[in-house]
Amino acid sequence: MRALWIAPGALLAALCACGPTVGDACTTDRECNATCLQSQDTPGGYCTLQCAQDAQCPNGTACVSDTPGPGKCLLLCTDARDCRSGYVCALHDGAKVCFGT
Repeated sequence: MRALWIAPGALLAALCACGPTVGDACTTDRECNATCLQSQDTPGGYCTLQCAQDAQCPNGTACVSDTPGPGKCLLLCTDARDCRSGYVCALHDGAKVCFGT
């Protein structure tokens, strides 16, 4: 009987442990469990991960680099409705991603 209570509890814990994802708002790296971009181009902050290629980014994101060095995983989009307020869906380093206006 006890096993019946453990399984639903484990399922609930797994669902609640999703945490922040690439493109979410943030003010500190700790909130993202990775990197929080803070600049004029990222209103409200932008959770990201460093990358060298798309395979290092979570599903639904792309590795974008506009400078030499490591890239950043950014949220893929098809239009502005896929992005947070203050962000646009634009071609950036060959991928359509959400980036600040």
